[in-house]
Amino acid sequence: MRHLEKPVVLDLQRPTNVAARIVGGVRSYAANALLVALLALAPFLFESHIVGSLTRGMIYGMAACAVGFIIRCGGMVSFGHAAYFGLGAYSVLIAQKIGLTEALLIWPIAVLVSAAASLAIGSLSLRTRGVSFIMITLGFAQMVYFVISSVQGLGGADGLGLQARNQIGGVSLESPTRFHFVVLALLLVVFCVLSRVGRSPLGMALAGIRQNERRLKALGYNTTRLQLTAFVLSAAITGLAGALAAEFYLYVSPGLLHWIVSGELLVMATLGGVTALMGGLFGALVLLLAEVLISEFTTYWRMALGPVVIVAVLYLRQGLQPALQKMLGGGRD
Repeated sequence: MRHLEKPVVLDLQRPTNVAARIVGGVRSYAANALLVALLALAPFLFESHIVGSLTRGMIYGMAACAVGFIIRCGGMVSFGHAAYFGLGAYSVLIAQKIGLTEALLIWPIAVLVSAAASLAIGSLSLRTRGVSFIMITLGFAQMVYFVISSVQGLGGADGLGLQARNQIGGVSLESPTRFHFVVLALLLVVFCVLSRVGRSPLGMALAGIRQNERRLKALGYNTTRLQLTAFVLSAAITGLAGALAAEFYLYVSPGLLHWIVSGELLVMATLGGVTALMGGLFGALVLLLAEVLISEFTTYWRMALGPVVIVAVLYLRQGLQPALQKMLGGGRD
């Protein structure tokens, strides 16, 4: 008896679909690659004040991406990340006051200080959700602001200046170009970490919490612990950005802890696109460069910048980076 064999059907469409996904994936990273290339070539293409603005944009973009990370992955909108930004900056100031000059020692200290503070603040804040969470993070940030402002040894409300930028292995970071590349390198490391976490089981669990926290609890997940992990990671990155800001400005004041900084980071993340990995960087660069350009024509640059942000948010709902990726033909981050 002859055995009946199932006829073989050649799936001629599958290779085409695979090729399309590969091409789409390449295009989706085109916007990120173009921006990184521009930042890498900036010291050779632009004047020093433009390069300085781009360096500052990378620093604030790092913090804005950290804010966007917890919004995107955990559904947590924090209005208190200025606390971790400022604590990172003050860690650099204190380290220099006690005689430390090695950046590879000082910056990890700044990260740990911000992470420790966020662990305490997050443990209490994450007992709430929604608007209550936003207001509690704001309240804690303002507490840190007023405490630091009252410490006269740290300059009080006026702040203190740094003697010089710290060193990496004996190599000075006083050169703006050298510091620019150090910031860029750290920024790329941060993006690698956030990308890896976003695709990890932790990132998937956080996405599930954002969509339906009750279901995750029913499956046995400790949702508060997962969110706290993401919150601490975000604060640690923000603390690193604050340390770099202190190195950039060579001056630290309570203004870095003010709630306005938290608002700016949220605007940058929203403008660039909270759904995108590098959205905060796009938003920060556009916002800060627009500030530089508009301030050349009027002292009321904030008033002129407001409508620009409003129009961008209204007509680019997903943010600048996803819009640019769509123009380039890519659909994924």
